[in-house]
Amino acid sequence: MQPTSKTLCLFAPGPIGGAEKVVSLGSESISSRIDSYEVWIIKEERAPRAASDFSKLLKKSKKKEFASKGIFDFALYRSLKKSYEKNGDAIIHTHGFKALAYASLIAPLNKIIHTHHGVTSHTLKVKIYEAIEFFLMKRVRTVIAVSDYMNQHFLKIGLKNSTVVENPLSIDPILKDKLSSKIKFTYVGRLSPEKGIINLLTACGEVETKEDWELHIYGDGILRSDVEKIITNNNYGNIFYHGFTSETSSVYSQTDCLILPSFTEGLPLTLIEALCCGLPVIANSVGAIPSLIEDKINGILLASNEPIDIKKGIEAFLHSFTEMTTAAKAKQHYYTQRFSLDVWTDKTIKQYQRL
Repeated sequence: MQPTSKTLCLFAPGPIGGAEKVVSLGSESISSRIDSYEVWIIKEERAPRAASDFSKLLKKSKKKEFASKGIFDFALYRSLKKSYEKNGDAIIHTHGFKALAYASLIAPLNKIIHTHHGVTSHTLKVKIYEAIEFFLMKRVRTVIAVSDYMNQHFLKIGLKNSTVVENPLSIDPILKDKLSSKIKFTYVGRLSPEKGIINLLTACGEVETKEDWELHIYGDGILRSDVEKIITNNNYGNIFYHGFTSETSSVYSQTDCLILPSFTEGLPLTLIEALCCGLPVIANSVGAIPSLIEDKINGILLASNEPIDIKKGIEAFLHSFTEMTTAAKAKQHYYTQRFSLDVWTDKTIKQYQRL
């Protein structure tokens, strides 16, 4: 059963990351079921490539771009308002602060569904934006939390309009079937402060034995030059930076363990991808991560993402590599079912039908 109103997805994408993957993959799936679904992309003038890269991920979805010259852009408001009025009493599904802010200006709040993907709060400006986002979230019709942990947090701060739709698996999982001569740790994600990448590099430099393991880093971001300098200046012979990749399935098929040293997380896609590929994970115990990793069973839950705790986590995994790998592979099928795209699509469309 399709929603009676047209459904619009409003999003201001950044460099391809977890949220961009969820929105693009989800939009493609929803478009195959809802004829009137359309993706509205806010294209930032300061970073036009982000919108272009995101748009390329949309093969089947109807889409429309809206130019933006800044966070407060009256021309963008007028363009969105005019387009919304042409679409009658449409539902708007927003992702991210900017999309929610503009949606609240052009549409009735009871027609807005907002997915909150998590906080970063690594600058004062971002903290201000996130505070405004939470203010607006209390007033829209429905807020989608990407994990039970996030939903419980919403309840504690007074949000009474939230529900849970966990992020979907965004790749075709490939299980590793060959033993490596060295244990391969992998980091996949943005190279930005909240992801803890610098602490990870510091920790790796302090692990005493380096002959039997490697760290492979995939991603891009504002800390890229810092990451490259640290690797070069310290002459790390077992740490390799590969840049950004969209072929994460092949990366996981050559990996023994994913490392997530983040300061903060919601429900990271890389964690879902790794678990669905049968991989153990070393991760900081934040967000929904503890609900998916059984400490010292299918991975290691770090006490913090300080270098000393990351170092201890790596050493503990090296000591129990075989047992954790076996446990992770045993749970692979469960995770692929739990995080299937069909499950995500069913739950999301149900929220549209309620409106």
